[in-house]
Amino acid sequence: MQEMISLLKWILFAIFIFDAFATDQIQNPNDSAPVIDENWTEILNTAAQNGDEEGVMLALNAFSKEENEKLIELLIKGGDMNVTALHCSSVNGHEKIVKLLLKAFISAKEKQKLFDYLMKEDKSNFTALHLASYRGSDKIVKLLLKAFIKEEEKDKLIEYVMKNDKNNDTALHHVSHNGNEKIVNLLLEVFGKEEKEKLIKYLVQEDKDKDTALHLASQNSHEKIVELLLNAFSEEENDKLIEYVMKTNTVNQTPLHLACHKENEKIVTCLLNVFGEEGQEQLIEYVMKEDLHKDTALHKICESLRGHEETVKLLLNIFSEEKTDKLIEYVMKENENKITALHFASHIGHEGVVKLLLNAFKTEKEKDKLIEYVMKQNENKITALHFASHVGHKTIVSLLLGVFGKEEQNKLIEFLMQGNEYQNTALHFASEKGYQDIVSCLLDAFGKKEQEQLMEYVMKEDKHKHTSLHFATLNRQCHEEIIKLLLNAFKEEDKEKLIEYVMKENDRKVTALHVASLNGHEEIVKLLLNIFGKEDKAKLIEYLNKANENKQTAFHLSGKKGNVEIFKLLSQKLTNAINDKF
Repeated sequence: MQEMISLLKWILFAIFIFDAFATDQIQNPNDSAPVIDENWTEILNTAAQNGDEEGVMLALNAFSKEENEKLIELLIKGGDMNVTALHCSSVNGHEKIVKLLLKAFISAKEKQKLFDYLMKEDKSNFTALHLASYRGSDKIVKLLLKAFIKEEEKDKLIEYVMKNDKNNDTALHHVSHNGNEKIVNLLLEVFGKEEKEKLIKYLVQEDKDKDTALHLASQNSHEKIVELLLNAFSEEENDKLIEYVMKTNTVNQTPLHLACHKENEKIVTCLLNVFGEEGQEQLIEYVMKEDLHKDTALHKICESLRGHEETVKLLLNIFSEEKTDKLIEYVMKENENKITALHFASHIGHEGVVKLLLNAFKTEKEKDKLIEYVMKQNENKITALHFASHVGHKTIVSLLLGVFGKEEQNKLIEFLMQGNEYQNTALHFASEKGYQDIVSCLLDAFGKKEQEQLMEYVMKEDKHKHTSLHFATLNRQCHEEIIKLLLNAFKEEDKEKLIEYVMKENDRKVTALHVASLNGHEEIVKLLLNIFGKEDKAKLIEYLNKANENKQTAFHLSGKKGNVEIFKLLSQKLTNAINDKF
């Protein structure tokens, strides 16, 4: 089979040669006109791209030794978009073909033209080195760099390595993004002791987004590459190393922002360790840096999925006891949307991180600041308590409420009463989502002497006049235990308030009874109706006959969904109320 394929290739190439002669594209070798046209380049590039060694050899062997000059010229010229066979083979990782192509120049003793070939850029300014680095082909990178073998060719080699593509990326940018540490070593080893300035210039080079190789390696969690880049600086160059680490890209992010976003503790440690004991002021400045959206590294780690506690500790522990004020300033920082690290951690559910953030406020002197921190609202007036209650993080709810001591009880009640931009409280969220333990926790925060405030809290309405009772019944699961908790918040002497609460309508004149009747929740209907006693006869009749904005009563709604038992229950209650049968 292999012999058949080989024979077929020879036949196809022979047809190409014959066709070229027939159309005068290839002329008699005695003529001075060009021997082979651009179709040859297209065939060569296709073979190089596909890893077809025999096809490449066929194309190269189409030239006699006397035609080597023309072969070299066509190889360097390339095809569409200035792409050469070297580009094609490098980006696809075809090492043997790269060897064949380079050998064509060495055999012809065309060293200068070999350099031209290696340096050749396509329309996007990519060299073969860019493409091999992007691909992660360390063997091809080694071949390309070894072409500059003599000491007098060192300047050319450095020029080659430092070339930028159209996005201002160097080969080092590409490999730092993709993660081949062997290639990073090969690129850095090009620079000797006498080229140290050029090496640093290479390292700090920025792409179109102002990302350095260190940004890209940090962003993609390439720990070994980060170490290699940092170790390229000697002890005497520590100032330049710190400057390198502190570089920001177009969105003002440092490598630390990117490493924290990826929750990479090892890279964060490497970056922080760059600053020795003498660089503590710069270290604090580094950690406190804000990106374009005013996010710090602490924001980035707290908004990540895992919220790595050890990484948070690393950031917080750089502040000594004498720098407590700076630590509190750091923890309390808000981004452009007025979101703190505590908001992020509470929303995602990082209990350990929430504890670390709250424990940053260590003394009684900082208690006021701690309460201010916990009560902070983002631009949509959402607090950390709203976030935790909405998602169901009961432990975090307890941690937030636990910040307030007996002497701060008024502040605690103010905190609980806070509504977002739609006037939703934490109780609304927990009631809607069915988090019974959180509802219980929120209600228990009120002391025995705060009954009036408790009732006010339970009866609070959002922008659309929904109460916590509406939210508990609006959910199709209809959370019976939560409804019991809400109703039990009212004592016997608060009967009038309880009836007022149960009878409340939203902005579409919908009551909790309407919703429970529509959704077929018989037990909830019973709970709502059983609060009415004999003395509340008139209110009960009024409640049963309440119509929504579509003039539908609970009777209509239960019948609409075929909830026969609820219809019977409503009818019986109405009949008994009219006939004084309680």
